[in-house]
Amino acid sequence: MALLVCAGPAAAHQLSVFARVEDGVVLIEAAFPDGRPVATGTLRILDATGALIIEQPVTPPYPIRFAVGDHTDGLRIEVDAGGGHDNYWLLTPQDLN
Repeated sequence: MALLVCAGPAAAHQLSVFARVEDGVVLIEAAFPDGRPVATGTLRILDATGALIIEQPVTPPYPIRFAVGDHTDGLRIEVDAGGGHDNYWLLTPQDLN
């Protein structure tokens, strides 16, 4: 499965966000640059058109799970841990099918 990562240069306020698909379920993980997992924050999942599918608090333990369902045209997984700590991961149609 090919996954896209949207990563820029390492910065103090960046998070590492990673998502993969297994058996129709998106598995999501987020961590600070030092490897500590995000314990609080907001998770947003948007469809290929940018429409918000779900917004919920980050709720470890990891991985956070989300059923792909009918959302096979692509997803944007956003994690915001506050204080400027945020990032996202893109899943393509190939990742989701």
